[in-house]
Amino acid sequence: METSNLKIIALQYAPVLKNVKASMEIVNNLINQYSEKDQIDVLLLPELSFVGSSFYGYYDILPFAEQQGNGKSYHWCVEVSKKLKCIVIIGYPEICGDILYNSMLVVSESGQILKNYRKRQLFSLEWDWALPGNEFAYLDAKVWRIHKTVRFGLGICNDIWYNTPQQQYQMDWARFLDENDCQVILMHSNWPDYKLYENNDIKTQVMMIYWLNRLVPVTQSSKKSKNIYFINANRIGEELGTEYIGSSCFFTLQPQITIENNLECNNQGSLICKLQI
Repeated sequence: METSNLKIIALQYAPVLKNVKASMEIVNNLINQYSEKDQIDVLLLPELSFVGSSFYGYYDILPFAEQQGNGKSYHWCVEVSKKLKCIVIIGYPEICGDILYNSMLVVSESGQILKNYRKRQLFSLEWDWALPGNEFAYLDAKVWRIHKTVRFGLGICNDIWYNTPQQQYQMDWARFLDENDCQVILMHSNWPDYKLYENNDIKTQVMMIYWLNRLVPVTQSSKKSKNIYFINANRIGEELGTEYIGSSCFFTLQPQITIENNLECNNQGSLICKLQI
């Protein structure tokens, strides 16, 4: 089967807590170097891309929540997607009625909403303000440059982990991805640095292996008819005493495991990922 090149850029940076404008300026400075000529197919930002992640409860994050398809984050996505002619993926606190979700918004190269995924497995502190989504999700999206429809698996941070001890070995998200034949797995996160190691190189290596180990149902799947990839955009920086471990990464999962590219645990920048689809 003939393959095509797919180019995905994942951003790693430190958003400014509760300051959407300042966070957008940081991201704009990172992507100002790119144009349509760079032939980017997907731009992936970290979880809760413009608001930070340290909130004390519902009313603390409520002023920054947006309705799906209506808000500063959505309008930023539309502008950037049209400028770069690529799919744009951000994270934002979504409000629907009186309910808040930790959501991933996927916008097409023409600014149309392709998917709004609500995080299924919340991190412990998020239970103070959000409800979990009903199910894991994937997206079949037409990538216009290569004239192919690609099945993207979608995940937000703790989706790759578990909420109860009984779920530790079930790896529900990874099983979902395998069962639904997802070819490109896109995750974004605000993963903390738990200070288990002092050396930054070791931190990054351990963190990548940690995520890789949670993808065993995909890496050990008997389905080997196509390339399968995993990309995670994780944030860096510090908020209210919590530091974040960065280490954004790009893996090939099938037909064999390969760490293709990564950023270090404290570097701001762009992770360029080139895939054969």
